[in-house]
Amino acid sequence: MTPWQASSGPARTSRVDPRHLAALCVFTIVAIALYGRIDHDAVTGGGWDLDRYRLMAQAAPGLSHAVDAPFAYRLLGPYLAGLLPLPDPTAFYLLSATLGVALAAALYAFLLSEGLDSAIAAFTSALFVLNHGWFGWLIWDCFQLNDLLCLLSLVVMVWALARRRPWLFGAALLLGSLARETSLLMVPVALATLYAPKVPAREGREGASEMAAERRRFSLAMLPGIALFFLLRLAVPATAGLAGTSGLAHYLRAPLTFALDHTYVEIWEERLIGSYVPLLTLPLIFLPTTRAYFARRKPLLLFVALVVLSTLWGTDRERLMAPTFIVFYPLVGEIAQRHLAHCRGALAAVFAGVVVALPAYRFGRFPLPSLAIETACAMAAVVLVTAAALACKMAHSRTL
Repeated sequence: MTPWQASSGPARTSRVDPRHLAALCVFTIVAIALYGRIDHDAVTGGGWDLDRYRLMAQAAPGLSHAVDAPFAYRLLGPYLAGLLPLPDPTAFYLLSATLGVALAAALYAFLLSEGLDSAIAAFTSALFVLNHGWFGWLIWDCFQLNDLLCLLSLVVMVWALARRRPWLFGAALLLGSLARETSLLMVPVALATLYAPKVPAREGREGASEMAAERRRFSLAMLPGIALFFLLRLAVPATAGLAGTSGLAHYLRAPLTFALDHTYVEIWEERLIGSYVPLLTLPLIFLPTTRAYFARRKPLLLFVALVVLSTLWGTDRERLMAPTFIVFYPLVGEIAQRHLAHCRGALAAVFAGVVVALPAYRFGRFPLPSLAIETACAMAAVVLVTAAALACKMAHSRTL
């Protein structure tokens, strides 16, 4: 029973195995090297986000007055890069590589806290590192430093909420507010968790008083991050963005501005299906485990729904779904531990499928020549992972 569900104490936490952690870090460093690095000179002036973030870094420790909304409000990543005594492309890349390794290690530690064995936690974290849309793109386009900072803040916030650590949650939310708007999605998730009936299950006046105090502590801890979000959009200078406005008005008009983009089926296919290739069939094949997983973590379903809703404020595809990694990969890890780890060759087949699905035609050190080849690789990878999972399920059924 996890802390999401009841107050019976924390879930079983596996110990960090230094060998697994070291192997994961080395693996991540190699993956980062293989993802390569964007040719920023070739795309500068083409409307890429990096144009804005470079201007912000070059203006640090001051503020640029030539950046449009909403990029101007995402200060943390460009500001950190700008403070380093290095050319800004080098600073962005070094920080992205460092944060990439830190994110993989943080996910590994989080998976341990959720009860996964060390080997499975490292394996699952490696699968995340090989997700080209959620991790690889952020390494290749190293100027998307705020995305990595946001993902790291989400790991901390989900852990802190599950373990009822309000001040750690608030600190992560504060930093996340400086990085990217997605961090604020954890506020309604926290409220849903704290105000859900029978969570935690406490009886009597003493229990009610303790729950009320806990809610107050979380509310106070969240206030600085929420206030900072609004303050930045009221005080930081920004030019009108694609929505034709800046400040808080930008967030009211952006969904209307991008409405036409969201009528294309292929955009939603890439977000809701392509983001999870080739592992998307695992939760369906092992549906009882998936149901049990979310039954213990119902607030995270709200988080996934909010992430999907937040994509209406942008036009990117897989990258906008990256925050759901903190929900999806723990589920994959639980499935791997319960159903695949004891089936000979299954984990190797899953890993092979992820590797097959890894190459992309749009970016990377060794990009594919066409979308058709990338699609074929993705389909082959899904077939491979699905076949391995079904073979495990059938083998288990025969032994019953």
